[in-house]
Amino acid sequence: MYRLNVINAVRKEIKKLPSGLQAAMLDGLEELAQYGVALKEPSVRDLGRHGLKELRINSQEGIARSLFFSKKANKYTLY
Repeated sequence: MYRLNVINAVRKEIKKLPSGLQAAMLDGLEELAQYGVALKEPSVRDLGRHGLKELRINSQEGIARSLFFSKKANKYTLY
């Protein structure tokens, strides 16, 4: 299991999403916490710079993205 550090600005943005997209984002965060580095495209895209990655969420209501990186093993910071 991986630990997610979600900064307050990200929490506020998630709350602004339409309900279906918000639910999909929360599911995506749960998958990231469960699978970590094993989670690959299309859910996660490696942006190729300094370990920066993108969590990619799709629902009928649209798309949402969140950037994250790992500072320590088994811990991700979303911003």
